[in-house]
Amino acid sequence: LDLDDGTRVVLNTRTEIEIRMYRKRREVVLRTGEAYFDVVSDPARPFTVHTTLGDARVLGTRFTVHTMTDALAV
Repeated sequence: LDLDDGTRVVLNTRTEIEIRMYRKRREVVLRTGEAYFDVVSDPARPFTVHTTLGDARVLGTRFTVHTMTDALAV
């Protein structure tokens, strides 16, 4: 997926996300599965991935978030 800000998201199988783009922040809710994020740097608009087990907040970088039943890997 290519987001409006230029960020690229690659979803693994059985992954469900919700994308929320605001003027001062960017958010993705990772409900299940695993996703790779190549986030375009924007210090004025932090990028946050929300999960039931915790959040990952960045200004611009590449990372993967994997949710499991009782664990979160970033």
